[in-house]
Amino acid sequence: MKKIVRTTFILILLTGMMVSYHENQQTIQVKAASNTVTSKKAFIKALYNNMVKRKTSFQISYDGEWTDIYKDDIEGLLEEVYAINDAATSDDFDYLRGCVTGVSLSVSGNQYGSEFDISIEYSESKKQLDKVNKYVEKVLGQLDLSGKSRYKKVKLIHDYIVNHITYDLSEENYSAYAGLLKKTTVCQGYALLMYKMLTEAGVPCRYVTGNNHAWNLVKLGNKWYHIDATWDDPVSDKPVLRYTYFLTGSKSMDKSHSLDEIYSTEKFANKYPISKADYQA
Repeated sequence: MKKIVRTTFILILLTGMMVSYHENQQTIQVKAASNTVTSKKAFIKALYNNMVKRKTSFQISYDGEWTDIYKDDIEGLLEEVYAINDAATSDDFDYLRGCVTGVSLSVSGNQYGSEFDISIEYSESKKQLDKVNKYVEKVLGQLDLSGKSRYKKVKLIHDYIVNHITYDLSEENYSAYAGLLKKTTVCQGYALLMYKMLTEAGVPCRYVTGNNHAWNLVKLGNKWYHIDATWDDPVSDKPVLRYTYFLTGSKSMDKSHSLDEIYSTEKFANKYPISKADYQA
């Protein structure tokens, strides 16, 4: 089960006018800002820097009208943040997207300047994220992936996750931290852990969602393949390891999985061409 992001938006102008927007409880409020930027690009970078550090409350000041930054909705700003994929870290991009559970933002200002007060909720705290990164480094070392083929790396990581994690639909089990340290999580935790471990192992990977479910895409050769560790780990009294949803093509996967709209566009398909056939080792 994929955790839904709670969002609320509130806009306060210095003229005293207030406009509110609500979508799954997402909030926007503004106080004194600690970061000052002069362009939307710089604003997105400042937002990214705070979010990748898992800051829960911060301010950004913009030297201009708030409408230069915020035009449509909060999701538009977040999408620009989620699009940043720094090769030096696996804490951003898809992993960050999967960890954000709530956003609150307030804006106040006029044509001369605007202040954004932002609060973010995450499924993992910064302390928990640090533990995940250390644990992943340790596990990858134990798996001894050096010199192994990309396919072998994917299989070893898939097997580790399936063998060491149990599916448990609890409120606190929506993260890779829950999977690694508590050994229980839901599909979101499985997929986030798969993304982080494969990314740290140097294997191109995406975290994707659809029909309130989360899984991964992995690149082997020139094509991308589906991999669903959650569904390869059925609830059972005995340890079960299967490969029904391991490196499958769209012909097989489309029978049971349906990608969300953002992963079903022509642009996404061109950038991440998914194989129709299952992978043959």
